[in-house]
Amino acid sequence: MEEFVVGNGGILTEQASHDLAEWLVGRAPASDAGVQEAHIALLRAHTAVTSRHKEDGLARGHFRVLLQLSRAEGTRLPLSRLSLALNISPGNMTKLINAVEEEGWVERIADPHDRRITWAALTTAGAARFGRALPTVLSQIAEVWGDVSPEEVRLLTHLLNKLWFSALTLEARKALRRTGEGLSAKTAHRVDVG
Repeated sequence: MEEFVVGNGGILTEQASHDLAEWLVGRAPASDAGVQEAHIALLRAHTAVTSRHKEDGLARGHFRVLLQLSRAEGTRLPLSRLSLALNISPGNMTKLINAVEEEGWVERIADPHDRRITWAALTTAGAARFGRALPTVLSQIAEVWGDVSPEEVRLLTHLLNKLWFSALTLEARKALRRTGEGLSAKTAHRVDVG
């Protein structure tokens, strides 16, 4: 059972995550307990938040496919771009598309100009299924975030985007350090990570 504690300055911590971070630092003294605790909290929060979503009877992966196709131009995407958008391997993309295609929510379309490209296109049934699930999902998201202030949401969004950017640009920053150059705030906004 999770044990949340309000500490100094009103900072909320979860005792088991805090203890695990301290234990890790004891085995690797060069690491930072605060970073370890934040990382553990990020992973546990992600699991707790995403496990609450029931997507109105849809499997989470199916919902994510329908979401991406619903917002795509022409409600279709090349399978390679869909795989990138969902952050899954091509093999897992194939399994996922097979499943939603079997439900009749998506169809594969061969590109008439490039035989190497296959598109996933949202069907009328897929659009209707997504339309039924979306209000439930949005309601669940609002419920989970209900105790977080707008300022906290803004700050968390900034911090998560900063962490995401840091992870995506890590190799580029290492290469720049090896060459004696740096990634400055002035040039960072122009970095294409993907």
